[in-house]
Amino acid sequence: AWSGPASRDNKPRQMSESGSLRAFVPSGGPWAAVVTVLVALPLGILGVRRYDLNPLTTQGVAAPAAYALFAGAVLVGLSLVIHAEWLTGVAAGLFAAWCGITVAANLVGTPFGYGAMTGDAGRMSALATYFSTTWVPSGGAARGVATEHSASRGWVGGWVAGGTGRRARGLWGACYGRLIAAGVVVAFLLWRRMVPSPIALALSGTVFIGLGEPSKANEVFALSLFLPLLLATFAPPKGVRALNPVFAGVLFGLMVPLYPNFLMFGLLGIALMLFVGWHAADRAKAYMMHAALTVGIAVLLSSWYLGPLVVGYSKGPTQVVADLFKSTALADEQLQLLGTAVQPQLLGTGSVLLFTLQVIGVVGIVALWRRAWWAQPVGVLLAGVLIAKTLMLLRFVITSHSLMLLYVPYLLRFAAAAAGVLTLWELWRVTGSRLLERSGAPRRLAGVMTVAALVGVIAQTTWAMWLPAPAGLRDVNGARTSTQKITNATRAHMELLPSGARPHFPAITMTPGLPAGKIYQEIDADLGKAADPVVLSADQRVFSFRAFRNYLPPSRESSNALTRWDDRKAVVDTIAAISNADQMFRALGETDFGPIDVLLLQAQSGRWMWRNVDFSKQAFEGPHFLVHRELPGGYVLSTRKG
Repeated sequence: AWSGPASRDNKPRQMSESGSLRAFVPSGGPWAAVVTVLVALPLGILGVRRYDLNPLTTQGVAAPAAYALFAGAVLVGLSLVIHAEWLTGVAAGLFAAWCGITVAANLVGTPFGYGAMTGDAGRMSALATYFSTTWVPSGGAARGVATEHSASRGWVGGWVAGGTGRRARGLWGACYGRLIAAGVVVAFLLWRRMVPSPIALALSGTVFIGLGEPSKANEVFALSLFLPLLLATFAPPKGVRALNPVFAGVLFGLMVPLYPNFLMFGLLGIALMLFVGWHAADRAKAYMMHAALTVGIAVLLSSWYLGPLVVGYSKGPTQVVADLFKSTALADEQLQLLGTAVQPQLLGTGSVLLFTLQVIGVVGIVALWRRAWWAQPVGVLLAGVLIAKTLMLLRFVITSHSLMLLYVPYLLRFAAAAAGVLTLWELWRVTGSRLLERSGAPRRLAGVMTVAALVGVIAQTTWAMWLPAPAGLRDVNGARTSTQKITNATRAHMELLPSGARPHFPAITMTPGLPAGKIYQEIDADLGKAADPVVLSADQRVFSFRAFRNYLPPSRESSNALTRWDDRKAVVDTIAAISNADQMFRALGETDFGPIDVLLLQAQSGRWMWRNVDFSKQAFEGPHFLVHRELPGGYVLSTRKG
């Protein structure tokens, strides 16, 4: 087995408390981090739910900051008198737990997760609801169609919901927080293999500079592992054993179904990293065997997701339309390679500090190219990502297909910020002790406060991204902030329950409700509770509350290529043009993609609409259909008999 690059004298070097490299030996730090997060996270989530503080008030908004400052002050004080690695592990575990607790605190009073039932969050909720009824990984449009969406989050959430009897939508808040906390603590464990515990603590939070949106918790987890897993597996420091290929393969195999795009964006950079590592390895053959075994295990463990997708692509036509979505990020962030994942106005000077940290990282990669073990592999990785980004951008200009290019800046910001922390560490090792001796400053105090400041600035980024906004919507006294746009945390409190009731802590303005309970009641009465109908719905939320088969998702720019959205849409257009009830009955029962049993349309200005498609009212008259016109919210439900 390849044990990592050797030092010049072929003897592994040890790492003293001052920061010199040593081979990783399991110590109190990693164990303390794991135990702390396993204890603190569930207790903290239970605590904020029992405390029941409205997150739409200024008091509720300030609560996570109060928790962080109190814990931080205690840990800093203890660090000055207790010189033990396990205390840093406790700090890492508490930081990870705080992330999960903060997510949970902002969702107190609503059963929904960030983003509620709209956008990607709604589609993931629908996927989880579907997976709560089956173990077969398939897309939401029709059974037998492989899913392209990040399957693990929906699959695990659905499996937990099915096993516990809970509704999938009610698990999302807990899933978001736990997944993000897991990403932080696993990243700490991986970084700890290569750097001292305090540096690993600071590095574990740099993922939030790139991406921190809780409704994309699966992507946050995948990104948090991306860089430290690559370095620990293929480019560890001299004298440090490379991560076991079985363990590394398991983690890579987990990343693929969670969110495969970061690996896809980094393919060229990873190839360059492997080439550089192979070229520098004393045992080149063992290095390549190590890499091949890691990749093979990752492919095998992700085959449940990749296999059906590859088979589906190879068997028939596909229509890739999801990457035609024109996000503003495609215009705003393509030359803005560095920055933050949150609006600068929410961070103030924190935004400048985080940008500066990334600039330090980029400069450090170049300046320390031959001096620091991490500079060259991170540098070639970023070079490969930038080349891939350039090619993807050119393709977008020519074809309008972006290949989800808008996610590339997340990876660049994260890697640059991590390089910034590593650069500061190198500067500390070279000049820190000398400067402190000249100034007479306490060395321990300076080190503790530097790490605390880094973690604090990163935590500010995290906290600012996750808050409900505008702030203080439900304050009894005081002025509300009106300049901030509505955030995904607020949207979770804007969604009505399926019964039409408001959540425990509702926002002032609510999203127009879907009378889901009434809709399901009518479908059950018409077709029977055991029926498994295929539904064409103008509102995606109908699939988030119950596991119906979806004939055609309303959103084209988020659809599965194997769904063939455009072809199905052409079928819907043809059917909508029918005005005769007998012809409509036959057409719905014999489409090219199977029958349509239920239609949920919206009544607008006397017309029955699916998106912008106008259906004829006369086509549903007669004995073949049962039509329910008086549903709340202006919905019309039609079920096909027979």
